Amino acid sequence: MAKLNEVFGIVTAVPTLTYVDRAKLDERFGDLLQQDKHIIIYGASKQGKTTLRKKCLPDAGVVIVRCRRQWSRDDLYGEILGALGISKETVGDLLRSADERGAHGGGKAGPPGLFSIFFGGSRRHAEERARETIREPIDADQRSLRFVTQQLIHSGKRLVIEDFQYLPKDMRKDLAVDLKLLWDSGVYAIVVGIWAEQNTLATFNPHLLGRFAEIDVEWTDDELAQVIEKGELALNITLADVIKNQIIRDATGNVGLLQQLLQGYCARCGIRETQQDHQTLSDRQVLSEVRQAICAPYTVRYRSFSLAMTDGPTAPEIAELKVPQRFLRVCVEATDEELINGLPETTALERVSAAEPRIRQSDVTMILAQLEELQDAHDISPVVLSYNPETRTVQLVDREFLFFRRYGPFIWPWDGTTVR
Repeated sequence: MAKLNEVFGIVTAVPTLTYVDRAKLDERFGDLLQQDKHIIIYGASKQGKTTLRKKCLPDAGVVIVRCRRQWSRDDLYGEILGALGISKETVGDLLRSADERGAHGGGKAGPPGLFSIFFGGSRRHAEERARETIREPIDADQRSLRFVTQQLIHSGKRLVIEDFQYLPKDMRKDLAVDLKLLWDSGVYAIVVGIWAEQNTLATFNPHLLGRFAEIDVEWTDDELAQVIEKGELALNITLADVIKNQIIRDATGNVGLLQQLLQGYCARCGIRETQQDHQTLSDRQVLSEVRQAICAPYTVRYRSFSLAMTDGPTAPEIAELKVPQRFLRVCVEATDEELINGLPETTALERVSAAEPRIRQSDVTMILAQLEELQDAHDISPVVLSYNPETRTVQLVDREFLFFRRYGPFIWPWDGTTVR
């Protein structure tokens, strides 16, 4: 007998009862693990990126770091070493104590046994390696990367970098450079992040081209339907076609949102475990209540998003023409298909100019260039919208925005007052 939260909902473990191997991604991921390449898993939030990795490569075989805002290289490398059981302080102590032993002929500085744990092999061999590391005529950042590389190779584990999108933009560029250096050393990482476009890492470092493979975790409606069918079987229920079709439509290709809708709907229908007698669920009013309940917590996020886009720092002439507000309205009123596939810059300009003919292309281009920074300034992470200068399109990163736009209680600025 299965519990509802074992069937539907967002969980940290692999959802075995409703797991779907979409487009044979499991097989593709397994094949990529055998290649000398970094693996990039990208897509919208709550799309099963980490679940895919866990299914194909369990935590026991990896070194996981989860990026945070304002991280530097030292923070990232320190986290990797910590995941390997090595703190930055311990590394310094080990190197210093090894140097002291080499200079003074022994001694017991540092905790016993650490060399064999951290470096492997005999104490003498570890001391030699530590002294060699100290004496390399390279700067601190290079030494840190080399040391981390050595420890990753020694561990025999694959490096997993999750939440790449949280890193500051400059740090993302630095990490893209370091990923090339890791590749040169035979260390292949798995990078997991929330973004909408292919080759995002290559925009930070073109030298990565050919050295990584990407997996887009996009879901089709048929694959989402398979999730529902597996859950129905586990709970001994059937969702009426009208309910099932509306939930799939509401999810707009987002399996996390689908899982939330299904969990909320079943719970409100009194389904909390596998049913002894088969039940059919068809109450439309319950679905409406679930939609409102899911939207409520997102109000703060999208209010902040609206403020970020309308109150951000801009040139006086752009502020006077209300370019950010008009651009936001164009994006909010674009169709689902336009936002998912990418809204062309030319289309955005046409629609903004239709509302205010004095707005120039350069005005819209300036807003596009600031798009990520405007959202970062209001702690909108991951961002809702991004701009790809290569394809010159505005991309929707946050698929849940489509759901909130349809059912949320938020009133956009132009709904209360007309922008003039």
